[in-house]
Amino acid sequence: MINTIDGLSQSGKSTAAEGLGKKLGHQHFNSGMAYRAFTGYLLEQVRNVVHLDSLDQEQLERRLREEALSEANTVHFRLTTEDGTEQCLHVNGMHFSDADLRVKLIERNVSLVAGILPVRTAVNKFVRQLAAGGNLVAEGRDMGQVLASVATFRFFIHASDEVRAQRNISKLEKLGLPVPPLEEVLAGIKARDKSDLAHKEGAPDPNGCIGIDTDHLNAEQVVEAMLSHIGIGSFGDNS
Repeated sequence: MINTIDGLSQSGKSTAAEGLGKKLGHQHFNSGMAYRAFTGYLLEQVRNVVHLDSLDQEQLERRLREEALSEANTVHFRLTTEDGTEQCLHVNGMHFSDADLRVKLIERNVSLVAGILPVRTAVNKFVRQLAAGGNLVAEGRDMGQVLASVATFRFFIHASDEVRAQRNISKLEKLGLPVPPLEEVLAGIKARDKSDLAHKEGAPDPNGCIGIDTDHLNAEQVVEAMLSHIGIGSFGDNS
């Protein structure tokens, strides 16, 4: 069984995907992790030849585009699990944990990298490889489109800007990372939405998906809502 969960940034997709995966006994994968990890990898490649502090944002973006176009066709992703729970992604042998991927420099540049077509092609190829193994919960912006031909159920998570900002803050606190003011988090979410929705390829699209409004649902209730559509109760058959 292949299920997909899409939505805008910080809508609760990752928590929902992880929870659904556990209930079903299936692997889950966050495609956003691949874009973040590849962005982190590209930043390291740029850092190897120039001090990042010497570049303004426009210069950095130009270098990232050049590196992305050079690396995307040969990039190798590998997914591992550490301590029995935490997923880590390896990009050409470079290791990234979830905490590694939440730094501001990656946050600021991931949408740019994700909008580069060869990068999307590379990430989607990896996602399809994971899906070929069966029993996958894939989440991101456009997994329902990428895996449309094999997905059993396609979900789209909705949440207001304010709720998404609070969820982002909670995630940063859980990871022990610095927490910006609420206004800054909100502004970042709106800027990310504008960028993501402007992508010619891979823009979030709820059409054809089962919509779930999560503003007034906790994590368990979101999973229960998906399970009800799948036809499995909370204590149902996980096969």
